[in-house]
Amino acid sequence: MDGSWHEPWETLKMNFDFSEEQNALKDLSAQIFEGTSNYDRVEEIEKTEDRFDQAIWEELAQANLLGVALPEEHGGLGFGLLELCIVLEEHGRSVSPIPLLQTLAMGALPIAEFGSTEQRT
Repeated sequence: MDGSWHEPWETLKMNFDFSEEQNALKDLSAQIFEGTSNYDRVEEIEKTEDRFDQAIWEELAQANLLGVALPEEHGGLGFGLLELCIVLEEHGRSVSPIPLLQTLAMGALPIAEFGSTEQRT
């Protein structure tokens, strides 16, 4: 030992920066959600039978963001919860009338983890 003492947090720093892939995911999500909703659009969607924006949903599906946290063997992107939260955060910046949290976090993830083979395909 050199005789000097320092606080452990002075040298041990954790990197919280997003990776390039995570930044690309954030940018893509932001691009999809940008300008998609306003009060009038939400009101218009609320009057439809489905009550969610099919156009945004289809765009998310084409970008495979609906499978962001699903395993690749089930057609997802194979990312984890952090990446799912990145997409959800960008969704939260808009008021896009889509059931993203309910579908991805409360529906798809439990099925991917605990569902039968038939349910997963």
